[in-house]
Amino acid sequence: ERWLEEEKKEMSQIFEKAKKRLVSAGLDGDRVSTKTKDEGSRASVVVQEARDAGYGTIVVGRRGISKVEEFFMGSMSHKVVHLAKGMAVWVVS
Repeated sequence: ERWLEEEKKEMSQIFEKAKKRLVSAGLDGDRVSTKTKDEGSRASVVVQEARDAGYGTIVVGRRGISKVEEFFMGSMSHKVVHLAKGMAVWVVS
């Protein structure tokens, strides 16, 4: 449990940094929210959250993984594209 709490704290800092970047780019900070979940695959959690909230578009980043890594373990963005039926997915690299 201690490890999980440390991970949540680190993610909170990452989210705060991302929010600051969005606000500095002109987005209203009141429209930015974050949520963490620690069950299920990342891709399925993102897609389910979007469905539950009624979003029609998901925007994901793409970290630079090699073709070999993507072949063996897949990428989160690749999985989101395949799971998000009926939704638009932007993959930003």
